[in-house]
Amino acid sequence: MPGPNPAAAVEAFLDPLRDAVSCIGTAHITLSPRARGKVGETHAWTLNRGRPVALQSGWAFRAGMRFETLDLGQSEGRDRFRVTTREYIYSAELHGREFMSAHWHPLAKNSEVEFPHYHFGAAALTPDGGYLARAHIPSPRVSLEAFIRLMIRDLGITPARDDWEERLAQSETVFAEHRSWPK
Repeated sequence: MPGPNPAAAVEAFLDPLRDAVSCIGTAHITLSPRARGKVGETHAWTLNRGRPVALQSGWAFRAGMRFETLDLGQSEGRDRFRVTTREYIYSAELHGREFMSAHWHPLAKNSEVEFPHYHFGAAALTPDGGYLARAHIPSPRVSLEAFIRLMIRDLGITPARDDWEERLAQSETVFAEHRSWPK
């Protein structure tokens, strides 16, 4: 997301994410040190300092991203600074166990998997199901809004707001306008 200075660019990046998360509950986005001012370095945000956001019926949500603020240089009619996503991990948990998650972590030093993918945890398997907890199921890149929409529509999470569809659509539109990767 663009901004006239690094701090404004980071806030423009975080505001739609905060709005999206508000569709399922209350959470606080915590930033790594100097994330609002340091350009050209990778920073991180997590929800609730990495603790899950408790939802109903034993469900919980975790999310985090790594991002970088870029200096685009001076150009008339455009903000100088822009934030871009470098990694994400979103996870839906059921009774304290991973149900499913969406990952993209090309910067991870302990993984050879650089493509976006889903994981299905033990909580998603039937008693006679296969073992998928370590499988990396390829996917397109997944926005936070798309994952939250999946949780509401497909996992039955009760939205925290009546206008959740409009808020997610609006937040995702802002994201789509500024993303640097294709659909």
